[in-house]
Amino acid sequence: MTRRLAVQRVLGAIWIFDGLLQFRPVMMTRGFIAHDVLPLAQGEPGWLHAFIQWDAHLLLLHPVWSDVGVGAIQLVIGLLLLTRRFSGVGLLTSFVWALAVWVAGEGFGQIFTGMSWLGNGAPGAALLYALLSWGLHPSWSRERRVRYFRIVSACLWIFEGIVSLGPASHGLVHAFGLTICLAIAGLTLFIRGFNWGSVFGMAVAGVSWVVGQHWGQVWEPYATDPNTGLLLALLSACVLVFAASSRTGLALGDAEDKSRSQVG
Repeated sequence: MTRRLAVQRVLGAIWIFDGLLQFRPVMMTRGFIAHDVLPLAQGEPGWLHAFIQWDAHLLLLHPVWSDVGVGAIQLVIGLLLLTRRFSGVGLLTSFVWALAVWVAGEGFGQIFTGMSWLGNGAPGAALLYALLSWGLHPSWSRERRVRYFRIVSACLWIFEGIVSLGPASHGLVHAFGLTICLAIAGLTLFIRGFNWGSVFGMAVAGVSWVVGQHWGQVWEPYATDPNTGLLLALLSACVLVFAASSRTGLALGDAEDKSRSQVG
């Protein structure tokens, strides 16, 4: 199994988990929409507030079928990602659906409200699904994949650093959040030896997932995903995983060239 396929299957397993969460009886009620969807409109710009309100009222027309449909789509995406043959279809569907959820189901991760930060799920789990799906396209070269995940990870950590200075964060996070996140971004972009930025990013994302996001609170009645900490750690890990894969490929290529020259 290739490293790309292994990461793809991890993403597929997370999609399946999300899909299964949708099939709990409590999710098939109007309470879920009132508890999770409608509150997203609070504090949003007028155009986004109106769109979320429209989306919520549309879901309220048929809450059971809406929930079953969402769960079924996510299960199908997960199953497609577990296969090798349908990788391309699964990743494209994952990318498109994740962006739709990020807009309609997460209100752009509530980044326009000023209340979103790493501890409560910035910039939204669905966006991270989309970024992972795009970077796992099977036609990409190793070098292109490494460059993509390196830049995306760095940009995400810069963003997390900036929002850590907002009103939603406090205490030590407010004081040191920007410095820590910018350090991770710098290490990810410029230190290419052992990719310490990737390791540091995984550690910080893991701590935020456990301490700040409480494992995504997946045991709560209206939980729909494991939140962003786990996915941010996976994104950071991709830098390390594919950079190592690229170095291995280069080493094998050098060995093959040396062998050919000796034969010649």
